Amino acid sequence: MLFFLVMLIMLAYYYFNLRKVAEEQADTYFNQLAYGMEQQVNGKLGEIDRVAKSCGYYSIVQKSLFSQFPNEKAKSINSAKEIVFTYKDSYKYIKDIFFYINFHSRFYTNTTYLRSFLQNLEQSGLEEDITLDHSIISGLDDSANSPSLFFYHVPISNILNEGTAITPRNDAICSILCDMNQFITVPDEFSGDNTYYAIIYDGSIVSSNTSLTPEIATLIQGAVSSRKNTKPPKFVNVNDTKCYYYHSDIGNSREFVCIAPAEATTETYIPARRGLYIIALIGFALTLSLLFFFMQRLSVAINSFVSTLNKMRTSSDKIRLKEPHAKEMKFLAQQINGMLDRIDNSAQQEQKTREQLFQLKIEQQESEMIAYRSQINPHFLFNTMECIRSMAQYYNAEPIEEIISATASLLRYSLYAKQNVPLNEEIQNVTHYLTILSIRFPDKYVFTPDISAEAGLREIPPMILQPIVENSIKHGFDGFIPTDGCKIAIKAAVVDDVLEITVRDNGKGIGKEELAKIAEDFSVFKEEEKRDSIGLHNIYRRLKLTNEKNEMTIETEENSFTEIKITIVI
Repeated sequence: MLFFLVMLIMLAYYYFNLRKVAEEQADTYFNQLAYGMEQQVNGKLGEIDRVAKSCGYYSIVQKSLFSQFPNEKAKSINSAKEIVFTYKDSYKYIKDIFFYINFHSRFYTNTTYLRSFLQNLEQSGLEEDITLDHSIISGLDDSANSPSLFFYHVPISNILNEGTAITPRNDAICSILCDMNQFITVPDEFSGDNTYYAIIYDGSIVSSNTSLTPEIATLIQGAVSSRKNTKPPKFVNVNDTKCYYYHSDIGNSREFVCIAPAEATTETYIPARRGLYIIALIGFALTLSLLFFFMQRLSVAINSFVSTLNKMRTSSDKIRLKEPHAKEMKFLAQQINGMLDRIDNSAQQEQKTREQLFQLKIEQQESEMIAYRSQINPHFLFNTMECIRSMAQYYNAEPIEEIISATASLLRYSLYAKQNVPLNEEIQNVTHYLTILSIRFPDKYVFTPDISAEAGLREIPPMILQPIVENSIKHGFDGFIPTDGCKIAIKAAVVDDVLEITVRDNGKGIGKEELAKIAEDFSVFKEEEKRDSIGLHNIYRRLKLTNEKNEMTIETEENSFTEIKITIVI
């Protein structure tokens, strides 16, 4: 009886003190979530600043903005727009990029947000005077329809002439239209009603997750404006709902505010209904009673369990619990034995995973060594190739212009391709490669793509088809010219939600010994083998790392054809 009385007192104490402890935990949890969102905002604003400067000081963009020679300026426009498109498409939260010198000299890629941009310049006082000491943030006039959009203005100087230093007075501004909702990941706890978060610049709200009523906007700005004199409030009342309030000064006149219902985080720690405590109390009392009556009956089985578990701790043999006759203990023994089996399986899987990770680390080190040997500034390379292309265009050397354009497209694809790309982009990359070869060997190779509309939109790992086509040319047609010409065909279709791609050539085929060696390479990785290029083995491993169900098979006939079939599980 004394034991039950003590347990009842402990439960009562726990019940009456739970809410206080839970609210403290919920407050800490809310601040952790809000701080994580603040870190995302601060990091993305820094990233936006770097993107603006990187794009604005790109040499082609500088020429299109500041060149004193009309011909040079006109020639630079298209290349500059392509660079701006590349930067814009690389970040999903960037809606558009603008450059502005004055009302008669501005640069943009499309007119979708041009009116908003010009209105924002007038609102920010930059239409007549673009002088900026540092980057600024400005919201849209039409914030009711686009509350999360804002402009990030960065001063850009003219560094076109060699040796010219950046002056304190900027010569242009780069304005990036951003969407805050696209670069901030919101915790699930903040997904309900009465949740607001906003970026504040120089005391004004420039971006928010949703449209703010005048009352909410006043609440946010009022709490922020009072921060210098008083400590920010811990709670605020929003639509008769108690909400947590978070405010942080992230520097450079920028602040972050987050408001979320207190119930959203408190529910994590406090049960929804008081009746659950009564049920738990009754269940606990019944459990203790059952344990008291069955303790004598089960003591022998428990002692046996303890003895067996002690043996497991000191022995390396596979030992399992004996199942007693008692139904409850028999079930417990089965569960423990099942758990031990799962632990053994997990240990084996963990060992296999460690081996795979070790292998991947070796491959990564090899890739890094190759990257270091071939490292080159891509911007310098693209500028050089663009210069060669412009000279070829000037001197009417169309083949040189075409081969330089195709080479630049190949390099840009290999450098900037995402982890997965649409099949149509991969086919376009193969076309650029064959364009180069067709100029070198006119009318020698015939390329026939047959891609279904659905297959062309499916995503695959980049750079898997061009190496296969290159193998066909280097090995399939090496010393072998078919009577009907060197033909390469790529077909792709979606069958039962599986993307099937075949690359077929009419070359000399692959010998049986070489085919057997390739099959062995697919199944066993040879550590001593070093590769200086992307081969079939590399493609096969990349497909498997993407999805273990992906496959690549080879069918060939000597002096007739070679067909490589790739299946990618969607």
